[in-house]
Amino acid sequence: MLSNSSFLSGGTVLHGGGADIHERGIVYGLNSLPEKSDGYIISGNGSGEFEAILTGLSPDEGYYYRAYVQNDGGISYGPQKYVYLNSYYGTSVTDIDGNMYQTVIIGDQEWMKKNLQVTTYNDGNLIENVTVSQEWRDNVNGAYCYYDNDSANYAADYGCLYNWYAIEDGNLCPSGWHVPTDEEWKQLEIYLGMSRAQADSTGNRGNDEGAQIKEVGTTYWEDPFGTNASGFSARGGSLRNYYGNFGIFLEPDILGILWSGYWWTSTQEDTESAWFRSTDAESTKILREYKDKRWGMSVRCLKD
Repeated sequence: MLSNSSFLSGGTVLHGGGADIHERGIVYGLNSLPEKSDGYIISGNGSGEFEAILTGLSPDEGYYYRAYVQNDGGISYGPQKYVYLNSYYGTSVTDIDGNMYQTVIIGDQEWMKKNLQVTTYNDGNLIENVTVSQEWRDNVNGAYCYYDNDSANYAADYGCLYNWYAIEDGNLCPSGWHVPTDEEWKQLEIYLGMSRAQADSTGNRGNDEGAQIKEVGTTYWEDPFGTNASGFSARGGSLRNYYGNFGIFLEPDILGILWSGYWWTSTQEDTESAWFRSTDAESTKILREYKDKRWGMSVRCLKD
């Protein structure tokens, strides 16, 4: 998909059944098994591979499409495929380390669809990787780690866990992006259906806004309460507490990475704590609280 109103397709023509192929392309429509009379785009002639960009389509619609070839004997169609054009489709952004993130437009905001995975500030300085629990607890400088200190299993799907000090200087996200404020998180939540009073409160708030931001199924969550209606695509990821342990308790994590997700805001509560958001596998709501800046949480970046 190229945008919320276009997508790239194509096919391969092996032969024309003994006749010259004088037209090839893609047919498409809202109903199954579209034919040329439903809509089509031409992409040359002859055999070989071809591509076609379908434009001017309607967001929030699903389209059936298939390749076709035409020769003197008539029209032949290839296997049918299907694409759904989300109105919240964004673009992509790449961080200084070369990690690419698809983005999603929700209301007037454009968010990354994955947790940040960068290990270098956007000014080129390295972020300290702290693995030892006692060092994590004592550290008041920017730092990151991977869940359970295991980058091989968790980096690609869940990103990094950062303490709040890594956010403080504003150089964590790619240029043109930033860690969202507490108020910008509220803007997202209100767009998804929270009242202003709910957004301004603490604890678990709202109705189904937590479900709307979570990925569907049990690949990244313990329980299948996510609808991902927003396209935010939140995954579990857990956290690292200020004792240096992974998980929400003071002892090592007994619930696992699929239980909960935590995301820092850039807003301080006081000199020692900052606001965050969370949702867990059994909740359809979004938690708003603040914690010690030494906790390690995920980060989602928001476009300036």
